[in-house]
Amino acid sequence: MHAARITLGLAVLITLLTLALAPGVGFAQTYKDAASAPGGTISLPHELTPEEMLILDEIGSGHRPTPPPSAQPVRNAAEFDRMEGVLISYPLGISTAIVRELAEDVIVYCIVLASQQASAYSTFQSAGVNMDNVVFFNARTDSHWTRDYGPWFIYDANLDCGIIDVIYNRPRPHDDQIPTLFAGFLGIEAYGPDLIHTGGNWMVDGHGIAASSELVWEENPSKTPEEINEIVQDYLGIHAYHVVPDPNGTYIDHIDCWGKFLAVDKILIREVAQSHSQYDEIEAVADYFANQVSSYGWPYQVIRVYTPGNEPYTNSLIINEKVLVPITGSSWDDDALATYEAAMPGYEVLGFTGSWQSTDALHCRTHGVADLELLYVYSIPVRSADSDEEPYWIAAEIVDHSETGLIADQLRVYWRTGQSGPFNYEVMTAIAGTDSFYAEIPAQPFGTTVEYYAHAADNSGRIEDYPLVGSAGPFSFLIEVDEVPPVIAGTTDLRSTENTVGPYDVETTVTDNMGVSEVTLFYRVNGGEFQALPMSPTGGYVYHAGIPGQPQVSHVEYYIQAVDNSDNMSYDPPTAPVDLYDFYVAPEENILFADMEGGSDWTHAVVTGGFNDEWHLSTQRNHTAGGTTSWKCGSTGAGDYGDRLDAGLVTESFELTIDSRLAYWQWIDAEFSSYYTGYAYDGGLLEINTGSGWEMIEPEGGYPYLIRNVSGTGPFASETGVFSGSEDWHEVSFDLSAYEGMAQLRFRFGSDSSTGGEGWYVDDVSVDGFEINWQGIEEFGPGSRPVLASSVANPAHSSALIRFTLGRNAQTSLRIFDAQGRLVNTLLDDRMVPGSYTVDWARTTQGGRRAAPGVYFCRLEAGGQTRTERIVIVR
Repeated sequence: MHAARITLGLAVLITLLTLALAPGVGFAQTYKDAASAPGGTISLPHELTPEEMLILDEIGSGHRPTPPPSAQPVRNAAEFDRMEGVLISYPLGISTAIVRELAEDVIVYCIVLASQQASAYSTFQSAGVNMDNVVFFNARTDSHWTRDYGPWFIYDANLDCGIIDVIYNRPRPHDDQIPTLFAGFLGIEAYGPDLIHTGGNWMVDGHGIAASSELVWEENPSKTPEEINEIVQDYLGIHAYHVVPDPNGTYIDHIDCWGKFLAVDKILIREVAQSHSQYDEIEAVADYFANQVSSYGWPYQVIRVYTPGNEPYTNSLIINEKVLVPITGSSWDDDALATYEAAMPGYEVLGFTGSWQSTDALHCRTHGVADLELLYVYSIPVRSADSDEEPYWIAAEIVDHSETGLIADQLRVYWRTGQSGPFNYEVMTAIAGTDSFYAEIPAQPFGTTVEYYAHAADNSGRIEDYPLVGSAGPFSFLIEVDEVPPVIAGTTDLRSTENTVGPYDVETTVTDNMGVSEVTLFYRVNGGEFQALPMSPTGGYVYHAGIPGQPQVSHVEYYIQAVDNSDNMSYDPPTAPVDLYDFYVAPEENILFADMEGGSDWTHAVVTGGFNDEWHLSTQRNHTAGGTTSWKCGSTGAGDYGDRLDAGLVTESFELTIDSRLAYWQWIDAEFSSYYTGYAYDGGLLEINTGSGWEMIEPEGGYPYLIRNVSGTGPFASETGVFSGSEDWHEVSFDLSAYEGMAQLRFRFGSDSSTGGEGWYVDDVSVDGFEINWQGIEEFGPGSRPVLASSVANPAHSSALIRFTLGRNAQTSLRIFDAQGRLVNTLLDDRMVPGSYTVDWARTTQGGRRAAPGVYFCRLEAGGQTRTERIVIVR
């Protein structure tokens, strides 16, 4: 263990001991102490105690794994769905005022030992709680954090409600058993996935989208993110799982400490002053969600609540038409309540004081209990309409989980024009073979705002609206001319392939303010005629099509066209069909391979003066099957690497081909921050040089850490992406398709002036690409791709050499433009045969003058394709 890490461990230990011994927390250190306490009244703290840190292997020891629900698909209930009750634990972690408020409208399910039930009853009754709405559930717990260990409710395809019982991320078996025991108490099924998780780190929209911090990955190290995604899909119906770095930098890493879904398309995220230590991290996660698509099909509305003193405003409880917000006496309390009221019109927003902390507040100590026989109503809102002649079609999904039957004339859409006055209604009609219904609101003049909500009733006596608050907070849309085309995003950019069987799967996400009419993939082969493939929706506004397999050697080009309900049209790429996505069906060849077993022609050296180099061939660790050697940056044994390294390991030169890809294996142990999640002090990165100097390249999926160079003693600037932390052998890959020509790679490792790890090992490095014999192709069609190599030596002085390759006979032009897009000179405009060419721009303008220093662009156009290269001219 390294010196700095020992110091941090002692600091954490002291903090945990202080919290464990703090007044009101109790002296219990593990579940055994809590269970043996007099009267069973001592609870464990929210965080792990030092004693619990020693028994982490007991997490999940009593867990009962089961297969996922068989009646698929399933839907995980959102917090803002209709709830029958709230689950709390006694002794209380909340005030009796909160219990009294909850019991006004819903059942308060109180977990309590039988020996303490009379005490709980007396406490509630004395506080004026409606005891008709209190149900005692006798069970032992280790703490009162029902949010974290409580049940997650799902509805399956048989209309049954069930409970998902994940493994609680604490070695507290009494808490961990609550979901399954509560399922038995309610008389419903419990399902146990093999997944360590916690409710405070689970946020769901009720329609297949969920979010958590990276804590879920850290606590399930034996599972890949893909395996975790599969579990939440099978057990909870989650098709899009957003796992993000925790921006708070605290011990708990729970998402409810900084964010909260308020509705299907609204997410509340804390806001802090720019001087706050976590400002950048919090803004980054807010920006992330602002660029994600909600289940409604449009981006999230990100709502900010100001928390300058780390107030726990996001740690609130939504329970039907009410929102209970933790307040602290801060001068910002009123603003926080106003933020909720503006974001959730029609809801009653109430503030409650308590023993709140920034990492532990009202949400942590309560958990909604789903209505087992829910009357489910869901409708994607109409945002605008573009006709003053045609009625407006409103559709809703209505599911009667009570199975008592829907009341036909109570299935309605209530509507009105403007924002006041009585609502009219239209009775909905069933859509045959589905659980969907629709009604038509009569046409209104342009400029009219229409407010509406869906309404349903069943024979169990349930009445439900959507939005849930009905007339108090209806949806609204404006009648206006639609001139906004669909938005196309995330189109699959296919890489070249050896596969001649196909299909070549392409997905894209298409959204529109008034609805998408059709999405089409157009493709052509070897410059032939475009073929149209209708793209099918797969859910979440994702569309799919498969391009048929093609023989070798084929050049496939494609683009997406989307049309909305008003016949507005958009393309991806936006300039299609001039610019296109493309790939080749061709033999794949290995360009570079090094297993380090027979020595290596690679070189290594210090990158920046004043730093050191520790690259060497090592037998300490190896990845190659049956091998013994790898490259290592670090000490010659297993000790720590040195301070102030900036060491570059350079491959031999190799020639990149079409769609080249680098893959290699690495083992790393480098200093990262235990406090600032996602940050490191030391680490490694990759660079490429194709003749224009070294350029940093990004791995597929991005670097896992950012450099935090607060001391200024490391070689990398703060926020530089790196590999760091402690990871066993794993493969990483880089897309090199943007580069062509001769190249070298540099593995670069840097460290600051304190604290080291074992270092960085690199093994089994391979670069593959697709080789096409251009000269052997007589006529590839008018759309064949010309290749403009990155062979301009930047910066250029008296002249610049421009190299390019043509795959077929083509009319070819090569022009120079300045930074403002003005033509400077035409170097070539002629019909050319296949081959490689070099053109020397002697830095002259069209009129024969010398071009001034600055940035220029050379533009190659041939065979309907365009390539542009940047040129920097210096004096």
